[in-house]
Amino acid sequence: MSPAWKDETSYSSHDRERVPRTWTLRRGPFRVSVTRTHGLDGWYLHVQPDVPGISSGRYTRHRLPDDLEAAKAAAVELVGAQLRQAAAAWDAEVTP
Repeated sequence: MSPAWKDETSYSSHDRERVPRTWTLRRGPFRVSVTRTHGLDGWYLHVQPDVPGISSGRYTRHRLPDDLEAAKAAAVELVGAQLRQAAAAWDAEVTP
């Protein structure tokens, strides 16, 4: 079963054509968003709460593939890898 991504684009009431610009996946306490940023090409990753190595506050520097489905898959893989790395570091510090 593929993750359930939801269009969370903020649309203006004046938008004539509604083109999704922000897709969000919610899992546990995490909110993973793949979004287009005004003035920049491509998709970018944003995660809340912050995940070390991915995001800090509102901004991210992780540019994702141009294809939306590839960007979503890359976001899930990147967040998962960073969480596994953080968990391994935690285990290494607390395991005697």
